[in-house]
Amino acid sequence: MMSGYVKDTDYAGADKGGTIKTGWYNFGITSGHPMALTTQYANYAGLDAASFISKGTLENVVTGKGLVKDTDYGTDDKGGSIKSRTGLGFNIDVYGRPYASGFSYSNYGSIGENAFISKSTLENVITGKGILSTNDVKNNVVSTDTDKPLSANMGKELNDRIQNLASIGKYLAMWDCTTGLPTTNPVTMPYTYTTGDYYVISNVGATNYMPNGSSYSGTASSTQYSGTETLAVGDFFYYDGTVWTMLKNTGKTVYFANIAGNPTDNINLASALNGKVGFTNYATTTNAGVIKVGSAYGTTMVEGGILALWSAQNADIDAKTSSRKPVVPSNLDYAVKIGVTTNTNTLTDTEKTNACTWLGTGKMVKISQSDYDDLVDGGTVDSNTYYFIEEE
Repeated sequence: MMSGYVKDTDYAGADKGGTIKTGWYNFGITSGHPMALTTQYANYAGLDAASFISKGTLENVVTGKGLVKDTDYGTDDKGGSIKSRTGLGFNIDVYGRPYASGFSYSNYGSIGENAFISKSTLENVITGKGILSTNDVKNNVVSTDTDKPLSANMGKELNDRIQNLASIGKYLAMWDCTTGLPTTNPVTMPYTYTTGDYYVISNVGATNYMPNGSSYSGTASSTQYSGTETLAVGDFFYYDGTVWTMLKNTGKTVYFANIAGNPTDNINLASALNGKVGFTNYATTTNAGVIKVGSAYGTTMVEGGILALWSAQNADIDAKTSSRKPVVPSNLDYAVKIGVTTNTNTLTDTEKTNACTWLGTGKMVKISQSDYDDLVDGGTVDSNTYYFIEEE
């Protein structure tokens, strides 16, 4: 037996050397060199799990399975890999999971049109733009929210209420009985009267006129009053839907305004307003009432609604024409100065002496020129005396 030789059937094992053969597990030999056989992708699925894989087989599998490298990015016509892009709001976490990153509302305006929007970005945009949801809509007319809209249903409710108010009449304007016209026109012209409309009488005369007809277009639409009741300022002309009638203002001293229906029906309001005055009921020397201020009359109004004096200015003191603007401590010295230096009234000798004494200049005496010369020559002129030289 030849030492060191083996037969072709003495196969190698885990504990000894030996021969090997091809044809199994995708293993081959070329010119004595072992190699992994190349298998087409169509046959790849039939290989044993222990089969050798050659480079050629690997490339066939990559191609057959449509596998791509991490730099083979997808396009419109083929799939591929992707990577994150923070600027467009697309990120991938450490576990390979893509997610949309959030943007604040201040940054939202600078991101691209193709950016991914996350839930947090959406909420920030809704808040930033002040976008309201259906949950923000108020379906009532009692809410005090200042930043919430009313529902269409509540809009209709308000409109229905407005129309109802319009249909039951209202205060229109003051009525001048001497001209037979309102002092101001209704807001809508021409105006069709509604049941409950009324005018308040503002002026009466020897001949008086009351409203007439069912509408007013800005021209005379009145008829001479012929009722038995004496008209007075504050009484009403009331429209009942067909004719106009006069209603007495029983003890109320102010005018009703914007009260729907017959103004004399509201007893509680009439009681509350009884004895009150209107804005044009000015005070007189005999009656209490509203007062106005005016600088020409020496009065003004300062902060907090406090009545104050409007004092005479220097120009007023110089002119000496105002009989209403007072002199106050701040301009007293100027007033005294002007009163003394530009007084056009003739003073008596006693008044002149008293004025000199009050001014701290001593006394005043009348003296002839010759006597005054003697005082000068004798050195006896009194420095605290005013000398008025009389003509000789």
